[in-house]
Amino acid sequence: MTNSDKDRIYYLNAFSKTLQESKNVIFRGAPGTGKSYLAKEIAADIISGGHVNNYASLTDEQKKQVEFVQFHPSYDYSDFVEGLRPRVNDDESLSFQLEDGIFTKFVKRAQKNLDNANKSQESIEEQTAASNTLNEYLSNIELGVDEYSIFSGTKFYITNVDESHINILIPENVATKTLKINKNEILSMLESVKDFNRFKDLTEFFGKPNGSQAYSYDLAIFKDLKSKGIDTGKPDVEPEKVKPFVFIINEINRAEISKVL
Repeated sequence: MTNSDKDRIYYLNAFSKTLQESKNVIFRGAPGTGKSYLAKEIAADIISGGHVNNYASLTDEQKKQVEFVQFHPSYDYSDFVEGLRPRVNDDESLSFQLEDGIFTKFVKRAQKNLDNANKSQESIEEQTAASNTLNEYLSNIELGVDEYSIFSGTKFYITNVDESHINILIPENVATKTLKINKNEILSMLESVKDFNRFKDLTEFFGKPNGSQAYSYDLAIFKDLKSKGIDTGKPDVEPEKVKPFVFIINEINRAEISKVL
């Protein structure tokens, strides 16, 4: 047996290889004939590398490589790709914010895996260490209570933290009382192992001459974090491999495709 034979994946479903080669497959037929079940079988087969074809047999981590959506007549671009969503702010005012649709979120998940797989071990360790430090810092914050201030003296509070953003409340700012801080900006600052003291340091670091309002708050949070002297130790991480991702659309003919894409 040659090395190429050893590395070859033998799928359990004949359609798995077809999907790998063509990147998309459409099944048609009468309702109740098992199209959705077959799609999940193929997804499980590809994700597991030919070991199982039962979606329920996948691990929780493997299931993150599969996304399932069902189209309907009112489904549109804002649901699938991105769109404005109403949001009640911490001061109870109403605003709209651009949010990713289900497909964009899935693509970003796959892109993150590809990016990480192409990074060096040293880079992965730096990224993980920065993430651990930021998470440790944020977990010890008393939301809405702990007070911070930017260089000008304007006070603000961290009110909520999600996967991608740090939400802050700025009571003294008449125009914009709430702001979403991108966590990736602070993570990039931590990974760089640089010292940031001025607004100009951030504009130069991010390569944006005029900067943004958020930079002042990035800097305030970064400096407070560094003052805590948090040390989570050297992370023990394994190199990430490129993984397959499968997106399943059910009832694709029920939506008006021109509205979705």
